[in-house]
Amino acid sequence: MLRYCGPDSPWKVPAASYAAQDPKRATTLYASDRDVFVFLVDDSHPIEVPNEPGHVMYRGFMAANSEVGAQTLWIMTFLYDHVCDNRNVWGARDITELRLRHTSGAPERYLREAMPQLQRYLTAATADTVQGIARAQTKRIAETTADVKEWLRTRGFSASIVEKSVSYAETVAGDPKSLWNIQQGLTAAARDIPHAGATA
Repeated sequence: MLRYCGPDSPWKVPAASYAAQDPKRATTLYASDRDVFVFLVDDSHPIEVPNEPGHVMYRGFMAANSEVGAQTLWIMTFLYDHVCDNRNVWGARDITELRLRHTSGAPERYLREAMPQLQRYLTAATADTVQGIARAQTKRIAETTADVKEWLRTRGFSASIVEKSVSYAETVAGDPKSLWNIQQGLTAAARDIPHAGATA
């Protein structure tokens, strides 16, 4: 992974207004003698969202691991709107996660599944992401609002989140029943949850 995150790589610590005065506090790279956490972004290649003038997104990823097996090996990739000074990620979408438990077969599975996935993400052209967004904008979840709500409920979302998400999706440009709009709606509904540990 570090091969793609060196000084010549577009992947870097998210910008923070206080970085020059307090670079250690502004960092998103953490390591001890037992574990590591990495959060990097590529803000040098903005992704212009099709059919949404002025909407620009960026790619980011997080990864964590423990040398003593205290947690699983974890990799998450996502698109986002911006990262604030509190290091909160706003407008995260297209989130993918991979977790590998520390078992005897974990190293082989890491090489077989995790590394190829991360390498593809780190080196992919932004055009691939734009094409993916365009496909999501044209992919309809269902033909009726009721069926969209049922689709969300069968995937574990609470009734309140379903209602908020569908309502938000209708305010976004494009087809409110598309995968892209519903994803936007879910993101907006999540922002309304006051605390990360709260449930709706």
